[in-house]
Amino acid sequence: MYDNRYSRTDIIPMLEDDGVATTLAPLIEKNHSEEYLQETIVADHGIALLTGQLRQLIADLAAAGKLDGAEVASLPEAIVRTAAPSGLGCSGVPGTVWVTPPGEVYTLRFYVNGTYKLTLANYNSTDPATLGAVSGDIIQCCQVTEGIPGWWARIAVP
Repeated sequence: MYDNRYSRTDIIPMLEDDGVATTLAPLIEKNHSEEYLQETIVADHGIALLTGQLRQLIADLAAAGKLDGAEVASLPEAIVRTAAPSGLGCSGVPGTVWVTPPGEVYTLRFYVNGTYKLTLANYNSTDPATLGAVSGDIIQCCQVTEGIPGWWARIAVP
């Protein structure tokens, strides 16, 4: 029998946006076990990770300079992710949410409070109502490159 879990492709950027590096950094400094790291992620972020997923998370965060001093004897190769979009703005409800276009050809994903809402190709704006966002919600956005979700930018809806 296998212990497989099927998860969203953006689980690592989602956890990074939720502050997982801040959670992990002091634990890694104190040489805690993988099991303890996994338990802490569940307690602090509500996500259960298999050991392979935890190692990928650490590898990706360390490679992106988001987690210093992390070493595991068998870290996987880091997934190179596109930087968080720049120029994320929101004028409120009703209003517009926009991102500085990252190029001529691009794909953007929008989330509200960490939940996927919309993908746009070669278009850099939408509105909070389309996303189902209200004042006080957090809108996140990432660029998807070759099917790999990048790091997230975030803004609160005024």
